Amino acid sequence: MMEWIKVKDKVPRKSGRYLVFEEKDDHMHNCAAYNYPYPCCEINIAYYCAFDNSWVWSSFEPSACSPTHWFYLPELPREE
Repeated sequence: MMEWIKVKDKVPRKSGRYLVFEEKDDHMHNCAAYNYPYPCCEINIAYYCAFDNSWVWSSFEPSACSPTHWFYLPELPREE
């Protein structure tokens, strides 16, 4: 079983959407799960930009985020 990757240890090699986990007691925002005004301490999807090493939430109004861990999105299902 693969494990979550710590952002401080490694970031994705290329830009794209990834599963992320951010846990900050004092941080509140409208994340992709629309759990505002509760602290975001669950799995969400964010976009990583390799050009400037930044993360933004994958929502209609992207805003910066600081995930502590990330993981690859699973492959889409395929019909046989």
